[in-house]
Amino acid sequence: MNKLLLFLSVFISICMFTPNVKAASFYEAEYLDNIYMNRVKNGMVYYQRGRVFREVGTERIAYCIEPFATFNGGSNYTSVVRPGYLSDAQRQRISLLAQFGYGYQNRTDMIWYAVTQLLIWEAGDPSGTYYFTDGLNGPRTSALDGYINELNSIINDFLKDPSFMNQTFDIVEGQSLTLTDTNNSLGRYTSTDNNVTINGNTLTIQSLNEGDYNFELIKNSSFYSARIFYYISDKSQDLIVQGDIGYFTANFKVSVRKTTFEIEKIDADTNSTTASGEGILQGAIYEVYNAKMELLETLNIGEDFKASIDNLVYGTYYIKEVSPGIGYELDEEIYEFVLNKDNPSVFLQLKNKIIEKKLEIHKEYGDGLESKKEEGIIFDIFNNKEDYVTTIVTDYNGYASIILPFGTYKIIQRNTTDGYQKVEDFLISVDEDAELEFHLYNYKIQVPDTGIDKKESNFYLFPILLLGIGIYQKRIFI
Repeated sequence: MNKLLLFLSVFISICMFTPNVKAASFYEAEYLDNIYMNRVKNGMVYYQRGRVFREVGTERIAYCIEPFATFNGGSNYTSVVRPGYLSDAQRQRISLLAQFGYGYQNRTDMIWYAVTQLLIWEAGDPSGTYYFTDGLNGPRTSALDGYINELNSIINDFLKDPSFMNQTFDIVEGQSLTLTDTNNSLGRYTSTDNNVTINGNTLTIQSLNEGDYNFELIKNSSFYSARIFYYISDKSQDLIVQGDIGYFTANFKVSVRKTTFEIEKIDADTNSTTASGEGILQGAIYEVYNAKMELLETLNIGEDFKASIDNLVYGTYYIKEVSPGIGYELDEEIYEFVLNKDNPSVFLQLKNKIIEKKLEIHKEYGDGLESKKEEGIIFDIFNNKEDYVTTIVTDYNGYASIILPFGTYKIIQRNTTDGYQKVEDFLISVDEDAELEFHLYNYKIQVPDTGIDKKESNFYLFPILLLGIGIYQKRIFI
């Protein structure tokens, strides 16, 4: 049907710009040796010896398109491009036979004329039956079937459009499109579009910006350098002369769209771009792979917590993290995303979990010889900016703990058991390798020297003081 519409459009354009040309006349010329033809309709058999029609004066070959009308020599004919009583399909078929039949390329044997005429009869009046005979009104013969089949095959092959005609192809801006014609007919077509290259049965389109495009290919069949005309007479059989059918067009469409793939890095705990602890979301690195897991691109999370790729072609892709931001755990998951004409933009929020460690404090107090669990001891925790973070308090076992995110912290003991010292403020670092279990010991505050029993007191007190200081320093940093 599309071929018929294309053919019709060609003929309409010819009608618009080519008026009826001139009057002409035709005559029955030479007989064809050993060629006999029968026409049958409504039970009537018309038999004849093959004979050629020619135009008076030019001797151009002509064919009858009304097999059951009478030819009257000397009748005047008027040339037209569209006899109204023929359908589009009939006009197309008859015109193609008139071009590719007798006289085209190496078809110079007059057998080709007879075969062309018989097939034109069939196209002009399909209600009849037409065949070659062995002798005048003799039995039907298949001797010329090879010629008939060859001419039909040539025309059918000519009418084949490239296999991708009347289709719409969806591509991405900047992507080249290569189409292969499985009908092997593309070589007959040309294109005036600078973006189109035809090489054999392969067509390539490049450098298309976003938009919708309609591409027209032109098939121009020119051999005789003269256009086909139909010659109409109200007193004789209508005829068609040899000539070129002109050009055919075939169309296909290309829809070009932009694609975007964007990721945003967020913290898994805050569910936003606000980092936990002293973590840094920026600087994380991702790799993007195609469906074959071939590396295509490396993305780095920027200061805006984002990274993107423009104009990935339609398909299935995968992305995985290869290096997290500072202070974050590596995200081991591989994410899949798909880009297509219905989903040209994909946005993913990818989360990372901050590195966390458990701070544990075991608190005791005593004189260095006897120890007790110290309950109710308050520890305030501050971050590296001296901002208060939280407070923990030891239980009846002298134990307190808390989960802290990546960062550096100061620990300050706020109270103590009456008569006992407090540990000095100390710093901890929460990172991947940190071990944060501390055993802290408070010693009893020493009584000032009164001078009473000085010798004995000094004898026993001095080593105890040395011992107490050593234990205190050791245990605070365990």
